[in-house]
Amino acid sequence: MKNYKKELRLLAGVKTDFASRGWMMATSGNFSLKVKESPLQFFISVSGRDKSINLPDDFILVNEWGESLELKKKPGTKVVRKPSVEAGIHAEIYKKRTAGIVLHVHTLYNTFISKHFRGKGVLIEGLEMIKGLGRWEENCRVKIPIVPNFHDLAELASGVAKSIDPAVPGILIEGHGLYAWGKTLHEAKRNVEAFEFLFQYSVLENQLMKGVKNG
Repeated sequence: MKNYKKELRLLAGVKTDFASRGWMMATSGNFSLKVKESPLQFFISVSGRDKSINLPDDFILVNEWGESLELKKKPGTKVVRKPSVEAGIHAEIYKKRTAGIVLHVHTLYNTFISKHFRGKGVLIEGLEMIKGLGRWEENCRVKIPIVPNFHDLAELASGVAKSIDPAVPGILIEGHGLYAWGKTLHEAKRNVEAFEFLFQYSVLENQLMKGVKNG
C-alpha cells in the first residue's frame, strides 16, 4: 500500500496553518484523507493532539467504522494512539460525497453562527466570496445546513449524513463547528476559508443591523 507521506505532510501543513489562525484551539478539530473508496479507508487525526505541533504520527489509518486498522494489523499491540472520536462523521461524509479530504475546525465565528441560526440554516447571498465555494451562478444564494449537536456520536454522524446538501461543500454542527470537504486538499482548504469569511461577514452584519435598529 502507498504510504501517503507526501499527502499527509501537506495535510499537516494546513493543520498548523489553521491552528496558527486560532481555528483549532485546545486540541479541537480533526482532518482526514481518503485513501480507498471500497471498502472505505482513510487517515484521520489522532485524538487529543495539539494541532499547532506536527508529529510524524499525527494521522492514523481507519476503516469505514472509524476503527484503527493499525491495531488490526498488530493484535496485542499496546494502544498508544487513538483516532478522533468523530471519525464516524468523516466516514458518513465520504459515503455521501465524492470528497478526498474532510476538514473540521472550531472557530469563534462558525460556533456563533451555528447557534444563532440553529434550526433553520444560515442563508448567505450577494457576496463575491460565495465563488470560493465553487459556486459561480449569477445572484447565487447558499444555505448552509446546521444539525443539532447530539451527544451520541453515531446519532450525530447519521444527522450529518441526512442533512448534507449536495450543492454546499460543508455543514455546521450547532455549538460545535464546521465540517467542509473537497476532492483535493486545495479545494477543501479553500472551502473552509470561504466559509469562515462568510461567517465573519454574517456576524458583523448582524451586529451592525442590531446597532441600527437600537439606534
